[in-house]
Amino acid sequence: MFQTISAHGSVVAVLCASMVSAACSEASIDDRPAGSWQSGLSAHPAAIDTTIGTLESSAKLVVSWQAPNGSVDHYEVSAASEAAPSETTSVAGDETDITIALLRSATSYSVSLIACMNADCSERSSGGEATATTAEETWQIHGSGSSYDSATRVVDDANTKASTIVYGEGAPDGFDDLIQLYYDPVGAADKGIRIATVSGATTGDPDSVSHFTAIAGVGLNRKDDPNAGEVVGPLTFQVVPMNEQLGGNVRLFFEGTIDGTDKAQLYSVDSVDGYVGRDFHTGSETLCAFDDITATGACPTTEVFGFSDGSNEAFREIRQAKLVLPRLDDWRWDGGANTPMVITLHLSDGYRHCSDTFFNAAYAIYDGDGWHAATDDDGCPNSWPGVQAPLPVHVGGPRYKLYFNNNLSTTGTMGPANMGGSKPIKVMYADARSSGDEAIVDFEDWDGSLVAREVRFVWPDGTELSEDDESRLDDYEVYAPTDDPDFLVMYANMSCTDGSCGVPFVGMAVLLNP
Repeated sequence: MFQTISAHGSVVAVLCASMVSAACSEASIDDRPAGSWQSGLSAHPAAIDTTIGTLESSAKLVVSWQAPNGSVDHYEVSAASEAAPSETTSVAGDETDITIALLRSATSYSVSLIACMNADCSERSSGGEATATTAEETWQIHGSGSSYDSATRVVDDANTKASTIVYGEGAPDGFDDLIQLYYDPVGAADKGIRIATVSGATTGDPDSVSHFTAIAGVGLNRKDDPNAGEVVGPLTFQVVPMNEQLGGNVRLFFEGTIDGTDKAQLYSVDSVDGYVGRDFHTGSETLCAFDDITATGACPTTEVFGFSDGSNEAFREIRQAKLVLPRLDDWRWDGGANTPMVITLHLSDGYRHCSDTFFNAAYAIYDGDGWHAATDDDGCPNSWPGVQAPLPVHVGGPRYKLYFNNNLSTTGTMGPANMGGSKPIKVMYADARSSGDEAIVDFEDWDGSLVAREVRFVWPDGTELSEDDESRLDDYEVYAPTDDPDFLVMYANMSCTDGSCGVPFVGMAVLLNP
């Protein structure tokens, strides 16, 4: 069983085998004196066989040692880094190795070993320490060759953006373990949000989630404002199933400038067909025209986060908002207070002093009624500099990571192919045990964009992407199709540098070395 122990303000995760459960005491293993023995302790990243050869793991360390003389009740193995809570695992006394998982990529860990001669570890011996560093994440574009031109197209008519539902317990009949994809299509008359489903059973094979079939006649249409010369919405979105207490339906959160607003705000619209999530029209239609998508329309919207109440004046607009949800625990949101949301933040004129970069990511918290962006002592929103298109991913328990385009532009000028200039993808981490309430992912629980790790991308043939090619991944979805954090898939906008791909399309990548 898993037990969480707090000691002296730090938090330790302990895996207690039933035979040694007494070792899970309220004292930290570092509070008790120990002798020592020559254990030959060693630690190194796990080796993972991939399509491009053997890679070092980005999240797992293999730890091994030699047993001391005499009887050992159990061992306690700890892995500690500067930013994250220590991970301590209890190992049966007849074992001499263990793999520690769910660690942070490209991070140096100090591993220590204690041999406990009795159940409460009052008699113990130190096996010393070892150090090891996890590898960078390596993602492989799905398809063939060494170009986006030969990459897999997840939906034939998908242009940009992607958001998924992985159905679980409580899903409609026939939807068990189904994956439903929401996306923005290519055709000018169809722009907005369309829906597709994966064909066949979802397995650990990437091919099982590499192609979706569009469902005709459902979704929401967006509108281009001919007077302003811009799209008014729905724009970037996230699909979130709500639990039974919150209606048992599917909620679409989307950005736009509807209802006469002149700045992009965040809105929501709920499905009228429950968890099926394909009909958002209260009438006989199953496709929402743009004029239906208003507060009083046939596809009624709610303003979720915006400017109508006079708040959020630091925000120039609300862009690319994503809720931070424990998706591996439940595929539905419970509407719980203290749910965070990350938002691409462009600061308004009076707040430009808050950051040296045009792209930032703000952090807002749900209080049960709505989201509110916390501010620092200078009145600036809590945010991370250089972060564009933030995408949070639950990886188990209180642990999360957040992928983002590292965009250090100071002007907001869009770069090559209007994809935002040089903006390679990076990843940062959070652990709710780092500060405050262990059930709440606070802003302070994230290690932040300034220490974010590089993310490596390779083509299907194994050659590495250039920074320019990597910068053409945008508006992505990263999720675990089988609820296994070792099997992570990314759907992302892709486009060729020379224009040979035509318009951007939604492609796919797979994490090779979890």
